[in-house]
Amino acid sequence: MDASRLQQLRQIDLFARFPDAQLRALATGVEEHRYPAGHILCREGEPGTAMYILLEGRLRVFKGRRTIVTITPVDYVGEMALLEPQPRSAGVEVVEESTVLVLPAEVFHRYLADEPSCLVGLIRTLSARIRRDTAVLAEEFEHTNILVHDMKNILAAFVFLDSLERATDDPALRRKVAFMQGARRDLAMMMEEALAHAKRHEWRPCRQATDIGMLVREVCEGLAASHSDLTDKQVFIATAEDTPAVVCDSAAIRRVVANLLINAGQASDAGGAIVVRTESAAHAAGVTITVEDEGHGIAPEVLPHIFDPQFTTRPGGNGFGLASCRRIVETAHGGAVTVTSPTHRPTQGRGSRFEVFLPAAGSPAGEKRSHA
Repeated sequence: MDASRLQQLRQIDLFARFPDAQLRALATGVEEHRYPAGHILCREGEPGTAMYILLEGRLRVFKGRRTIVTITPVDYVGEMALLEPQPRSAGVEVVEESTVLVLPAEVFHRYLADEPSCLVGLIRTLSARIRRDTAVLAEEFEHTNILVHDMKNILAAFVFLDSLERATDDPALRRKVAFMQGARRDLAMMMEEALAHAKRHEWRPCRQATDIGMLVREVCEGLAASHSDLTDKQVFIATAEDTPAVVCDSAAIRRVVANLLINAGQASDAGGAIVVRTESAAHAAGVTITVEDEGHGIAPEVLPHIFDPQFTTRPGGNGFGLASCRRIVETAHGGAVTVTSPTHRPTQGRGSRFEVFLPAAGSPAGEKRSHA
C-alpha cells in the first residue's frame, strides 16, 4: 500500500485514531478518481452510497442552485453515508478538475465488521465534532440575539413618525406615514418573537378577528408605492366585501402577503401586471388570497422545491420567503398555500398563481388554531 495514501487518510479526522494496520486495511477499498469540472458526484435525494475525500481541486455542496459550502483539499464530504442509509441532504459538484478518493459505504461496513474496535475511535471523533459545532452554533446564536436586541433599541427613533402624522393634513403623506407605522409595529413584534425564542420562552402571538381584504389592500398599496421590485409594475387589487372574519396573527399574515407580492414583482418584467384578490373560499369556510403574475413562470424541476428553506433560483436571494409563507399559513394557522405555473396551466400563458387559504373563525381548523 502506498504510504502517501495512508498519509492522506490520516489527515481525515474520522480516521485519525485508526492504528496503521487497520487504516491500511481500510485503504485497500478506497478508489481514486479524476473528475472534470461540472461532474456531479451526487445529487440531493439520492441514496448515500459513498464518502468523498478531496485531494486536489475544488468541490461545492449545493441545494437547488444555492451553494452551501465549498470543499478544498484535504477535506471530505458525504461521510453520513457511511453511518446511515439515508437520502443525500444536498448535492456535490466538481468546480474544477479534481482528484477524489471514493470510499464506498459497503466497503466501510465490511471493514467495521472485521475491525469493530475502530468504531470506538470513530464515535469519539464524531462526538468531538458535535461538541465543536455546538459551540460554534451557540456563539453565532448569541451574536444574532445581540443584534436583534440592538435593532429593537434602534426602532425607538421611529417614534418621530407619530409626530409627523400629527403635523400634516396631507392625505397622501398620512397614508405613507401610516404604512411606515405599521411596518414599525410588525418589525417590533418580530423582534419580540425572536428574543422570546432565543430565551426559550413560550411565544403566543396576538390573534384577533381580522378583515383580510382590508389587510391585503393596506399591504399591497404600501408596497406597490415603495418597494423597488414593484414600483415599475402594475398592481391590481380586488377584495370581496362578503368574506368571513379570520382569527389570525395579522402581523404574520401581512408578511405572507408581502412575500408573495414581492416575489411576483421579482418574477415580472417592467410594466407587468400583478393581480391580488381576496374572496370567500369555495371549498371550505374561510378566505382565499390569490397573487397572480404574468412573469417568467416556474420551471417544472424547480416547482417541487420552491417552499424548501434556502432554495432559490434568484441571484442574491436567500430562499426563506416562501418557506416562511408555508410555515405561517399551514403550521401556525391551519391553512394551505398552493401554486400553479405554466406547466400546470398550459392554456393560460405565462406567469404563476399563488393561493393562500385561511380558515374562518368558528370553522374546525380556525377554532383549533385560535386556541393553539
